[in-house]
Amino acid sequence: MDTLDKHFYIFKNKNNIEFIYSGYSGLVLEYNSFIKKSVNHADEVDAETYAYLFDDPFIKVDFPYLTNDAEVDTIEIMIRDHTACSSCQTHIADTSKSNPIDLHTFQEGIAYFISTFTHTDILNICFSSVQNTEDFYTIQEVVKRLKNIQQDYENITFYYSVIVNEDISYDNTIRDFLIENDFEITINIGEKKCTSYDDLVMDSDCIQNICDYLTVKASIVIPYFETDLRILYEQLCNLGIKEISLQFPLEHDINDIEEAKATLAKNINTLVDYFIANMHQKKLLRITTFLDALYAINYGSRKGPRYFPCSAGKSIYSININGDIYPCRRLGGIEQYKWNNISQPFDNDRRREFLSNHMVFIRDSGKCLECWAKYLCGGTCYYGSHKAHNDTNSIWDMQCYFNRLILKKVLYIYASLEDDERTVLSKVM
Repeated sequence: MDTLDKHFYIFKNKNNIEFIYSGYSGLVLEYNSFIKKSVNHADEVDAETYAYLFDDPFIKVDFPYLTNDAEVDTIEIMIRDHTACSSCQTHIADTSKSNPIDLHTFQEGIAYFISTFTHTDILNICFSSVQNTEDFYTIQEVVKRLKNIQQDYENITFYYSVIVNEDISYDNTIRDFLIENDFEITINIGEKKCTSYDDLVMDSDCIQNICDYLTVKASIVIPYFETDLRILYEQLCNLGIKEISLQFPLEHDINDIEEAKATLAKNINTLVDYFIANMHQKKLLRITTFLDALYAINYGSRKGPRYFPCSAGKSIYSININGDIYPCRRLGGIEQYKWNNISQPFDNDRRREFLSNHMVFIRDSGKCLECWAKYLCGGTCYYGSHKAHNDTNSIWDMQCYFNRLILKKVLYIYASLEDDERTVLSKVM
């Protein structure tokens, strides 16, 4: 495999015009005769062209989170005992076998983060492992405690969000509580076994009852690759869902991997064509899986190259019912990823070591170092890698395929847009 194969991605837009994406600079260029010659003769090009194609400004920067004190902007609260969870999305099969969080532990945990970590005047509190109405009432009590805490820290404002499963339900009291406290809601869709996209959609009355008042998002864990994502998107929008993201499933039964990849690509293509058609009509579909990558591509990755798959351990931390601290809720309950307890000093050296070992150009013995997609991707999900290899440092091959598939389609979208349509991207993102 030569440099062109590894560090560049060549593709055609919908008008059959060739483009090239540089994995060094993060720029998209039309692949004309001059660029073709330049790519193959790097030692002969002028300084400006070299910078466009070969200069990597992202590998020579300082990373303050590797040397500074730990910083937090989001605290994930595991409402229930995470050891009882049955999937990466924290779905608990039998809540009778799990314990809810102790309110005193929670209060001590928030105070611990405020006093131990650096932070701005805004802290996001995200509740996960929420399974039933009882959990919402626990959250209600937690928020009351937070309001008391806020009186002690007048310069801090708390914002609330909650992650729930598609079959969750709540009564009017909980609905009013969520609205009153301006909760952002993310619904995990597709964890359950299903045979058609109709099975993926939750109780429509329950959702429509709250979408008029709050931001409700959907995280679609693609449950089977035949899912018609375009129809599902329309269905969710009709319910009032504000935006969706696409996630590759951790648990899947694949007999023929190549057939599965082809089926998945076909359905992603349908969604991509739908996205472009709407852009031509000045309508922007709120598919964050596309929009986040489009944002980076639109600015040549300069607004946010991804060195990691997410912000776990950088600015997001999780606390379980015992006061144990983890990089993220999905790793909660796994002893090897516990970063001490709120009763102990925080082990910042362990956090720094974790981050330094998981940077995209170092991770898995440099497996991603020469990949054209690395700064748009950041590597595979830590928990997915743990599930596949019992090691967060290893790259999870199936999600790697999914990430690159999405990025290829997003590059196709970007190159197929008119200039004024790209301007829309910079205004709304």
